[in-house]
Amino acid sequence: MDLDGEPVGSCCVIESDCSLKPQYSPWVASVYVKPEKRLQGVASGILQEAFRIAKKFRIQGLYIDCWAITSPLYKKNGWKILERDVGQEDSLVMTEAQAANNRLQSMRTSRTPEPQR
Repeated sequence: MDLDGEPVGSCCVIESDCSLKPQYSPWVASVYVKPEKRLQGVASGILQEAFRIAKKFRIQGLYIDCWAITSPLYKKNGWKILERDVGQEDSLVMTEAQAANNRLQSMRTSRTPEPQR
């Protein structure tokens, strides 16, 4: 992401970022904002761009492996905690909330109804 033509932050969308959770893919990784540009909405802009690109390519959800201390940024941008203490204490796997809601809805509608007695 750039402000006035100056690069101020970036992230990657990659296939795998957590060897302990190979079932989750793709991942937002390496979210970075220059220190002097933090707390100015740059990270939120980067995450929104990652969502936009994922949607363009019909990707059905994104994951991120982060420290619990950074989770408020992701929660503010629509992410939900999926798992805690993954690999290391205080680490989280989060997923973009809309994708999580879609997966839950899909699981509910794909259940086979139990037979009536």
